[in-house]
Formats: sequence, structure tokens, C-alpha cells
Amino acid sequence: MLSALAFLQNFLIGRVRRDDRGVTSVEYALLLALIVVVLITAVTAFSGVLGNVFASFKF
Repeated sequence: MLSALAFLQNFLIGRVRRDDRGVTSVEYALLLALIVVVLITAVTAFSGVLGNVFASFKF
């Protein structure tokens, strides 16, 4: 019985270690989230300055 449990444990752990298909999608999602946070921060920080620049244009 113990050897069967040890075999099952090794079999399942081996499959989990080798299955790395979702890693790249998680990395892309984290990178995209970081880019979005930087863009939102930049737009918020420069919103007053950009508003004045565009308000000074006479069309």
C-alpha cells in the first residue's frame, strides 16, 4: 500500500513539474498589468499639464 502511494505521489508531482504551458500567459498578464498601471499613473500625473497645453490651442 505504501509503495502504491509513493508511486502515485511521484507520478502526480512529475506531471505537475513538467506542465509549464500556462507560465507564459501568466507572465504576459503580469507584464500587461504593469504597463497599464504605469500608463494610468502617467496620465494621472500629467493630466493637468496636458489639459493646459491642449486648452492653449486655438482651432
